[in-house]
Amino acid sequence: MLIIGVDRFMSTMRGLVSLSGQIMGSLVVALWERRLDVDRARSVLAGEPVPELAPSDATDDDDPVPAGVAAPEGGDRREPAATS
Repeated sequence: MLIIGVDRFMSTMRGLVSLSGQIMGSLVVALWERRLDVDRARSVLAGEPVPELAPSDATDDDDPVPAGVAAPEGGDRREPAATS
């Protein structure tokens, strides 16, 4: 019976570690791609009222290449490479 109790606890801990890893990964990627509005995030976490975001019709193709990253030659950075 002790094993069942420990397994339930360990299962809960695995879930929490997985959740925290997913959250941290999302934040790192958002910061890396400069898509995280840090001031808005701080306001939301502090419980301050924030205005609603306007719907955006911009696509990822409208985004510039981040600073420090060289744009590939020959057009869109998301195009698959031509194969022979």
